Amino acid sequence: MSRKLLLVSCATVFLAVGCVAFPEDGHYNGRYDHRYDRDYDRNYDYRRMTERQRWEYEQRQKRLQQQRQREAQWDRQKRELERKRAEQSRQQLQRERERRAELNRKRQQVERKQQEQRKKRVEEQRKRMEEYRKRQRDRRD
Repeated sequence: MSRKLLLVSCATVFLAVGCVAFPEDGHYNGRYDHRYDRDYDRNYDYRRMTERQRWEYEQRQKRLQQQRQREAQWDRQKRELERKRAEQSRQQLQRERERRAELNRKRQQVERKQQEQRKKRVEEQRKRMEEYRKRQRDRRD
C-alpha cells in the first residue's frame, strides 16, 4: 500500500512539475505569464461598452416608440376634434336650413293669407259695387 501511495505521489509531482516546466509555448522563464489575463480588462471594458451601447440603443428605440405613440395619439385627438367640428358645423348648417325653410314656409303662408284677404276684400268690394249699382238702377226705375 505504501508503494502505491509513493508511486502516485511521484507521478503527481512529475506531472505537476512537467506542467509548470513545460507550458504550451514551449519555454518557462519562471515569471508570471500575463498572456492569460491580458484580455481580461479589455474584455470587461469591451463587454461594458457593448452593453452600454445596447442599452443606449434600446433607450433610443423606446424614446422613438414613445414619440411615435404620442404623435399617433395627437393625430387621433386632432382627427376627433376635426370630426366633431365638422359634425357641429354640419348640424348648425342643417339647423340654419331648417330655420330658413320654416321662415320661408311661414312667409308664404302669410302671403297666401294676405292674398286670400285681398281677394275677399276685392270680392266684397265688387259685391258692394254690384249692390250699389243695383240700388242705383232700382232707384232710377
